[in-house]
Amino acid sequence: MKRFKQFLEERRRMPIQVRAFLDSRAKPYEYWMSKQFNLPFPLSKPMLDRLGRGQENVRALHSTDAGGLDTLISLQNTAKSISVFTRLKDKSSGDIMVQGVETDGGVIVELEGDITFKGDYDIFTSADNQGRRWLDLQQFSNPKMGMKRRMLIKDWHNTWMNYIVDFTRNFIRSNKNDLMEVYNAWIDNRGYSLSYMDYLDNATKTLASARVFWIGGQGYMIDGMSKQESLDETGIVQKIQIAMVDLNHPLVAVAKRALFELTKGLFDLAEKFFSENAEEFQRMGQETGDETNYTSKVYAEYDEAVMQNYTIKNVYYNTDDSVGPEVDEDDIPIEVYRSGIEPIAMGAMDWESLFQDWI
Repeated sequence: MKRFKQFLEERRRMPIQVRAFLDSRAKPYEYWMSKQFNLPFPLSKPMLDRLGRGQENVRALHSTDAGGLDTLISLQNTAKSISVFTRLKDKSSGDIMVQGVETDGGVIVELEGDITFKGDYDIFTSADNQGRRWLDLQQFSNPKMGMKRRMLIKDWHNTWMNYIVDFTRNFIRSNKNDLMEVYNAWIDNRGYSLSYMDYLDNATKTLASARVFWIGGQGYMIDGMSKQESLDETGIVQKIQIAMVDLNHPLVAVAKRALFELTKGLFDLAEKFFSENAEEFQRMGQETGDETNYTSKVYAEYDEAVMQNYTIKNVYYNTDDSVGPEVDEDDIPIEVYRSGIEPIAMGAMDWESLFQDWI
């Protein structure tokens, strides 16, 4: 297990582009409790290593924008993973890639590297700020995959949900008096009809309420709250700072420490769960759309895979606004040229010709 001191030292040695790239990503605890997931699960580097290289020296494409090229070059030939695609449904699917997936788009990079996990559609999210890849395990639950798979998914759901709810309940009970002061100030300052007991009692009972307690409403409407009340819910740390009018209130450090412990506990559970079910995860990573029936290959616009240890072969940038965002040659970072790559300007017919090889 890597010590935290080692992690900080490795992070210090990272190129500034890589550190900026990771800092822009969501924090792990936000992934654990995000409403975007039915059942979040992280794939850390040790997990990906255990899955093995799978397929080596695979050609793939990666969608990005001009600003993302510096980072992509910095990550070459490292164990840092990126999301790539190796198959398109048709030419229009390629246009979607040019228009951008998680970026402003306009640039497609051709690479060669090692693929450890692959799905026949967009199964992954972006990496978190520590470089882990996340997926929604619920996508791999299908009646056709048999009882063992269904029970595995159910077991992880119960483990994940119960840990968050139990941890939240224990935190609230241990800090009840301090939290009562915070919530009374919060409610009084806003004239809300909700009582202290409504807030905290709910947070100890359901996963949805525990999520709201830790990270807020995430821009969604919250049951039993008005639109404004829902928007005001940004999580317990900010609630303490705002209610107590003190960015460094002692309870802030307590809440941040609890979030750290909650996150660490969930990662430990995920590592244990993965170790106990590594073979099943390997099967998940190699299944095709036909085997899983999660989505038909006919309807999946593109596949998605995790790639490591890659090298960049070509950089294509868009010059036709009928396809996607236009990129000026001057926007291409100098590091691309220094790495020996001559970027290729692409119009509509050029993209069609390129994507034909990936259909």
